[in-house]
Amino acid sequence: MLAVLAGLLTAGISALAAAPAFASATVAGRHIPATVATLAEGYQMAVHIPPTASGFSSRDANLFVPSGWIRDPSTTRPVVIMMMGQPGNPTLGATLDALHSLGTERLDDAPFVLVVDQLGANDKNPPCSNTSAGQLETFLAEDVPNWVKAQLPVSHDRADWVIAGFSHGGECAAYLGATHPDLWANVIDISGPDKPGEYRSDRTRAKYYGNDEAEYEKYWPEKILASTTYDQPMRGIFVAGAEDEHFRPQVEATATAAEKAGWTVTYWAVPGEGHSGPTLPKGLATAYNQLIPIWLASGAITDGDRFLCQPDQPNRSCGVTQVTAVAGTIAIVDLGALAVFLSAQLLVFFRTRGRRAVE
Repeated sequence: MLAVLAGLLTAGISALAAAPAFASATVAGRHIPATVATLAEGYQMAVHIPPTASGFSSRDANLFVPSGWIRDPSTTRPVVIMMMGQPGNPTLGATLDALHSLGTERLDDAPFVLVVDQLGANDKNPPCSNTSAGQLETFLAEDVPNWVKAQLPVSHDRADWVIAGFSHGGECAAYLGATHPDLWANVIDISGPDKPGEYRSDRTRAKYYGNDEAEYEKYWPEKILASTTYDQPMRGIFVAGAEDEHFRPQVEATATAAEKAGWTVTYWAVPGEGHSGPTLPKGLATAYNQLIPIWLASGAITDGDRFLCQPDQPNRSCGVTQVTAVAGTIAIVDLGALAVFLSAQLLVFFRTRGRRAVE
């Protein structure tokens, strides 16, 4: 009987070992719980990025951990570093809206998305270069990437890195991508201005660039694109609302400059939309729908094994199946261990009693 129970225990342990390692998924030193919700929809967490090199004072960033990675945390994933507009908060709402709109497969195959704070506060509007408003470029191009590489299980291939933004963040993304092609091979610019502080460009030039027009123009994405040779592939996805008469022409100008610089460019004017509202999630959905298949084809994203699930099974139902299976296996192992322990105790008891009877 003891041998039979030991065999059951061994079988239970083997079954548990065969299950995916999502029970031990860890990101930025934090354990990611494997629940029905996280296995179906991913996980969100606030993180602090130390301004080690820049000293820039930012609010906490927000990180999306994709469900497909939680199922297989032995892998790495691409990463998107995203910036919202001004005024605005570094939230994940538009990112999640975009991914959910594309269906469960895209949500499973999503990259890590880190929405960072490039403003410092809602009432601030710093240029994305290093100025008296703060060393923002150093923060975004040094502190943030260094933190990502040290804390997140992401690919280190530039082809798997994206800098993205909306409005103020869109101009930042275009500027950083044009200036630092060694870091990012992909840029998403949604409704971004064509220069820092474009709404009051005379004040911006005077306050941050010594009222020097030539110095100011060094930080315009279009100017940088026109004067830079890109030796590595670059991809730019530019989106603006078709009814956004102010920012749409600026996005078009940046997209045209990127195309002339040799980038692979996608440009879309969202029909019937202006600067805000659906333009952002629709623009992000367009970008993810373009980038994720590229990453799947290159192997940067592996199709995670949906452990014990049917191919057409919805993600939430799949999550229930997975959590139930692992919990059941653990229970079998625990009960098996208890049974082996009790059987061993009984065996010792009867052997001891038998020896006493002989004596």
